[in-house]
Amino acid sequence: MNEIRLLYRLMRFGAHLLLGCLKVALLFPWASVAQKKRWIQRWSRQLLAICAVECIVEHHSAGMKKMASGNLLVANHVSWLDVFVINAWQPVGFVCKDEVAQWPLIGWLVASTGGLFLRRGSRQAAQHMAAQMARQMKKGQGVAVFPEGTSSEGFDVLPFKSALFQAAIDAKTQVQPLSIRYTDENRHWRAAASYAADTTLWQSLLALLCQRHNGVTLTLLPNITAASMTRQALAEASWQVIQASVRSPQTTDKMAINPQQADDGNETTDLALASSAKSTVS
Repeated sequence: MNEIRLLYRLMRFGAHLLLGCLKVALLFPWASVAQKKRWIQRWSRQLLAICAVECIVEHHSAGMKKMASGNLLVANHVSWLDVFVINAWQPVGFVCKDEVAQWPLIGWLVASTGGLFLRRGSRQAAQHMAAQMARQMKKGQGVAVFPEGTSSEGFDVLPFKSALFQAAIDAKTQVQPLSIRYTDENRHWRAAASYAADTTLWQSLLALLCQRHNGVTLTLLPNITAASMTRQALAEASWQVIQASVRSPQTTDKMAINPQQADDGNETTDLALASSAKSTVS
């Protein structure tokens, strides 16, 4: 990609980030929960378009296009973009590592849109967070976590930490496993979006924006009922299905996400617009 195109994308990214912060600061205090979710979803979809990311959502059960309210969403963690990819599909509260809170603008934006920050390496902090998550899920609010505790290059899944799975047990709800795979235009694995090892946030952003086309596939896997299971068993069961999906992806039903529109409650919206979404974001 030439330098002019990269500069143009960087300018669009910065402007979109600033506009998002202004909207959150000025309008969120008076908005309803439904309005906030629509704004978060639309903003996230537009961010993917700016980054030339085409998002595909796969389902392994007929009609399972959304996560049920009050469930615990668990996914493998590849990039800082993961939060916005998932919010483009379905807005949900996230538990993030506390370092995210220090990221310029992005950290504030995540915190202001319902993000929760966990101090890693502290058992007491994990127990407190699990209790807070359980309270939210009992109210019907979905919560998402990345149980690896860190990001990876995306071609494999690190072992899951089990502490936060206690929230699903306490809330008597289900765990919704979700796999994330970043790909090229041929849907082959690509590391451009990865934010792992010694890669800085800036380096990761440039690597992503330098690509003419980026793909990401979210695979919605069968729910796991938390009742009568230990948190260790829940973590292991979730890891197994996500690992299998990342290593051997299988498509059953899929839809493309339209970057210019938020869901209006009609379950057929995304499917009806699937054909136009690819040309819009490429």
